Order: sequence, then C-alpha cells, then structure tokens
Amino acid sequence: MPKLSVIDHIHVWVKDRAASAVWYQRTLGLSPDPRFAAWAQAPSGPLTLFNSGNTVHLALFEKVDAAPSHAVIAFSVGGADFLAWIDKLAGERVLATDGRYLARDCIVDHKLAWSFYFVDPDGNPFEITSYDYSWLAAKLR
Repeated sequence: MPKLSVIDHIHVWVKDRAASAVWYQRTLGLSPDPRFAAWAQAPSGPLTLFNSGNTVHLALFEKVDAAPSHAVIAFSVGGADFLAWIDKLAGERVLATDGRYLARDCIVDHKLAWSFYFVDPDGNPFEITSYDYSWLAAKLR
C-alpha cells in the first residue's frame, strides 16, 4: 500500500475570499502564502493561507452561494494553547457551532480529550482539541 505523508491542505468555500482572509488572519493567525500568490490571481484559483509554523494550510475558494461545509476541520494544540485559544476566540466574539458566542462553557469533555467547536463567518465548522486531558481537567475545575 502506498503511504500518505501529511494532509497538504484543506479546501474551504467562502462567499468573499478577501473578507475571509482578513478574518482567518486576525482570528486564527493564518496568512496568505506568497509561494502560491499566482493561484489567487486566477478567477477560480485558491487563496492559500498558512500558519507561521507551516503546518496548517487552508485553500480559500470563493463561491458566492457557498454552503457551509459539513466536514469539521480540527486543529490539535497543547493544553496551555487550548486555554489561550478559547479565551482569544471568545474575546473576538466568534460563534460556537450552536450559534451562541464561544465561551469556556462551550468546552466539551470527551473523556480522553477536550474540544470546542466554532464557525467562520460563512458557517464552516472548526474544532480545536487537546489531548492534555489531565492537565486541562485540573485547570478547568
């Protein structure tokens, strides 16, 4: 069986690529990848975003009538970053997947991991999860 190395990128359909790029940069720290700027110039090409560690890659495709994805994009973080992310996104009044503003009471205990779920302005669902279960359990009590 041939091997898969990594997930290279994930397609995310948005209604306004430029506005979404601003949201992703401000909210998740993802910036346009200059290596693929030419693709973003094409009428149907993606605007590729990446994080500073070059470990997360999203390709924003613009479609005026884009429906939100049904697949959840999940990011894994350590315990301290998990708490920092929930507080940052709550401070930015990001919506949880249930439509209320994200807050610490949105954190889900999966018994082996902790997660919270949120959406981008187009309703695409995301998750931030941490497997630092015991450490976070002590902090969340």
